[in-house]
Amino acid sequence: MKQRAKQGVMAALAVLAANQAAQASEVFVTADISTSTTWTSDNTYNLQQQIYVLPGASLTIEAGTKIISTTDPSSASSSLSTSVSDGSRSLSSP
Repeated sequence: MKQRAKQGVMAALAVLAANQAAQASEVFVTADISTSTTWTSDNTYNLQQQIYVLPGASLTIEAGTKIISTTDPSSASSSLSTSVSDGSRSLSSP
């Protein structure tokens, strides 16, 4: 009976892990940040243009979050690619 319960728990954990992996996605960021938000490490944030955090808003970036940009190579912000790895970062405007 204990072995069966253990197998059930292991199966449930495997389903949960697969579900979380499937939920990770690429988020296309196309507009300035106007309300406080958190970017989580289970997503990749693709900046489609230069993005600003507007006054009164804040952007919190979890450790391990991937931020990329695949915009036109001739634009000034196209070379951005960063990863926050040493702790959460919070960016805000006055």
